[in-house]
Amino acid sequence: MTKTEIVNFVKAVRIQHDENIAATYVAKEAGKGLSTNDYTTTEKTKLSGIATGAQVNVIENVSIKGGAAGSINTETKVLTLDLDSYAKTSDISAALNYKGSVDTFSELPASGNSNGDVYNIKTAGDTDRYGASVKAGDNVVYVVDAITPANSGWDALGGVMDLSGYVQTVSGKSLIYDSLVSGLETLISGSAETFDDDDIASIFSDDDDDENEDEPSGGGE
Repeated sequence: MTKTEIVNFVKAVRIQHDENIAATYVAKEAGKGLSTNDYTTTEKTKLSGIATGAQVNVIENVSIKGGAAGSINTETKVLTLDLDSYAKTSDISAALNYKGSVDTFSELPASGNSNGDVYNIKTAGDTDRYGASVKAGDNVVYVVDAITPANSGWDALGGVMDLSGYVQTVSGKSLIYDSLVSGLETLISGSAETFDDDDIASIFSDDDDDENEDEPSGGGE
């Protein structure tokens, strides 16, 4: 073969090789990738409908213990929570509003009161709106009756219990009346017998003990 024939042969082989390559591969383009040709029309439609930056498993609703608490705007993807039925921290802390102290129940303000106003009453006397006696040291709260406003008024929350008429219990000791003590002292002082501590203790014991009983007087067989 001549030089020209050899060159033409090799050129023809190269052209055929390029054609084979072109039939098998596609040119690379920036921002694009290769995929198979087995997508169905439905799958291609789904893919074309996916928005840029879309996420899977998007939250569609929020609930608290089975009750709907908010909704999500499908267009803006913004979650709106409905918390109108829940109390704020400020609402809870302001449930009772301590106003100060007054000497007597009758000195409480008759007007301008708000729900939850609390006063301390220094001196006992008078009754609250339910007829409960107001004691010294009671705290009273103003309650607004939304159904029957005329029934709004002061409720006693509690106060100081007077225990001056009671005595504190002491282990091993019993409570006895002054008259009993006086009578016992009279019997002892008027008797020719000598009484020791055990004799006195047995008087206030509930145990059956006949050891200190005197023998019957008089002669016997």
